[in-house]
Amino acid sequence: MRFATRVRDLVDDEARNSINLKEVRRYLLDGGPGAEDTVYRSIGRLETGTSLWISKGSASRQSDWDPRGVEPVVYGSPEQYVDHFLSLVRESVKGALRDRPSAWLGLSGGLDSNTLLPPALDACPGLKAFSIIAPQWPDADESPWIKRIVERRGLVWQAINAADVLPFGELPQRFCGAPDSAVIHQRVNAALAGLIGTDIEITGNGGDSFMGAEMGPAPSHLADPLFAGDLAGAIGPVRHWMRESRPRRPLAYWLTHGLLLPALRHVRRSSVRPPPYHLHPSWLLCGRRPLRRSRPRQPKAAAPHCKTPGHQAILDDLWQCAEDQNASDGLYACRYPLFHRPLFEFLWAIPWSQKHLPLCDRYLQRRALKGLIDDDIRTRIGFGTGTRSFVEGLRRSKPWQDYLCDSPRLAALGLVDADGWRHAIQEACAGKTGAEALLLRAMTVEVWLKQLSDFRPASSFS
Repeated sequence: MRFATRVRDLVDDEARNSINLKEVRRYLLDGGPGAEDTVYRSIGRLETGTSLWISKGSASRQSDWDPRGVEPVVYGSPEQYVDHFLSLVRESVKGALRDRPSAWLGLSGGLDSNTLLPPALDACPGLKAFSIIAPQWPDADESPWIKRIVERRGLVWQAINAADVLPFGELPQRFCGAPDSAVIHQRVNAALAGLIGTDIEITGNGGDSFMGAEMGPAPSHLADPLFAGDLAGAIGPVRHWMRESRPRRPLAYWLTHGLLLPALRHVRRSSVRPPPYHLHPSWLLCGRRPLRRSRPRQPKAAAPHCKTPGHQAILDDLWQCAEDQNASDGLYACRYPLFHRPLFEFLWAIPWSQKHLPLCDRYLQRRALKGLIDDDIRTRIGFGTGTRSFVEGLRRSKPWQDYLCDSPRLAALGLVDADGWRHAIQEACAGKTGAEALLLRAMTVEVWLKQLSDFRPASSFS
């Protein structure tokens, strides 16, 4: 039996010739990690939060951490939630920066990195910041907000222009071993590795769902009372969200998206949240009816099954983030203070009314930042996105377009229509990405399949 952190380090000729096509299809449709399966039949995954004990020729699995047993936290005043939140953030950041005279913070104009900034400056006087900015694309540019933060704090700051580190900047240079989105971001990863060097980065990535960010057409937790058999307790909050939310929508919308669909998805053990796209792309063949009839009835992700949709959505996101951090090579050390266990468990356990209101997501986080950052930054609800850089990077890279469209391995396996796939790549270059997340997953699968056809053992890529 062999073990490794990354699938790539276990791939050999046996694995290469034993593709798990069912898992490849599932990944294309749903994304995220599977339960125990990988894209190879001969390689299994040890799920997040578990360990494997081997003794005297037998093996057993052990759960090392499961938040489902965390008791609810209810305080007598709103201020207590804020005080405890700030205390846990300080503890987490201090631990991440222990014995570090200098470090880098990935700074944006949003909430998560600015939650880490004040305690990071206290814990590490030599803290520096970097940001990826896009002044040439105002709709995706965070630099006006970031510059204000930098000036107020007197930070040493390095700006990296997104146009200089676009996705698809160079063709894959090393064997990825499995579908991995890092293959399109080699240029920015190399730039950050050169900047950070032997220092570490602390990042606010990953805090969206358990901070109470809006992650879909309606909050998943509205359906929670249904799983306690309390229909009346569910209708009241749904009516409240209908009255208070903007834009105004009819009761039927909220009953459908706030109660019915999250409850059905949770019962079926599929992702509680719908994908960020709704139309099935014409180029994708593997999601049509014959496959759907044969898809296994099991959770999409490796996260344990929770009693309620609200907590399930959080746990699915946490497991996804844990998988994402292990997916690709780390060219420099990166730490994630928002994943500190006491902080996560506190946010998991507090009432939803402290995290998400109809006109204010991240409610506790926004209150805690009062006085620490400017109010117009603290109350922002729109942030820059990476879609523009995805389109520009692909449009400017003829080698990548040729690489993806030349004899697509996806088509050879019956996963996509070859002509439709080439047309989808052409449309993406013109800004029509449609189901962009799905398109990106298909690209990573195509890269992986092409690399397998020219396979070399993992030791050749050290």
